[in-house]
Amino acid sequence: MENQQGTNETLLYAKGIVHDVNNLLMRAIGYAQSAINVMDATGLDSKDLHKAMRATERAGGLVSQFPDFLEHVDQPRKNIAINGVVQEALDMVAASLSSPVKTHAHLDSPNDIVYADENQLFESLLNLLTNAVEAMKGKDGTLTIATREIPVELEGVEAMYLGLKPRDYICIEITDTGCGISPSLTERIFDPCYTSWEDRQGSGLGLYMARKIVANHGGNIVVESKEGAGSSFYVYLPIAQAAA
Repeated sequence: MENQQGTNETLLYAKGIVHDVNNLLMRAIGYAQSAINVMDATGLDSKDLHKAMRATERAGGLVSQFPDFLEHVDQPRKNIAINGVVQEALDMVAASLSSPVKTHAHLDSPNDIVYADENQLFESLLNLLTNAVEAMKGKDGTLTIATREIPVELEGVEAMYLGLKPRDYICIEITDTGCGISPSLTERIFDPCYTSWEDRQGSGLGLYMARKIVANHGGNIVVESKEGAGSSFYVYLPIAQAAA
């Protein structure tokens, strides 16, 4: 009874925080929209404000899912074009860069429709891209993201290595020229609350949540890395049956 009461109180507290944060975000969106209206009326470029407002809307969507996460409630899904979500996540990360990191996108998969919760996949991609930037530690580097269609047809070595069922997938490849990861840490980086950074930046939950979200969508994340030579994260998501 005490445990149940504690859980209910935690859930009520979380819902209260979500309500208050969303109120603040809605005010921020309102201020941004007012500024956009003024800028548009005077012929000024409001593109960056539109992006800021979109980022705020994304934050609101993620915050609103928190109580459902605590209650293990599945979010509604729909068919989405993942290339657009990938580009939006990359644009958001690129806009916040203070280091001399170059970004490149090669979104070449024409068949990019996945059945998914868009906010959750956006969160996953944002975590992976942020991790890639942090791996370059403020130095010159290159962050590249690409998409392509991958058929997984075999039950043998390929399917076992990727941890996937045979079907068509879209592969999102995120590559950085950062410090790389030692073989002994390659699997541990997905553990909850684990961080490999010496200064212990962040919560260590980013990569854990990224893989958890992708796994809940029937996919997987595979990493290839070499110390001193950068890393590549391969995100596999099943292509929607209607589009396959």
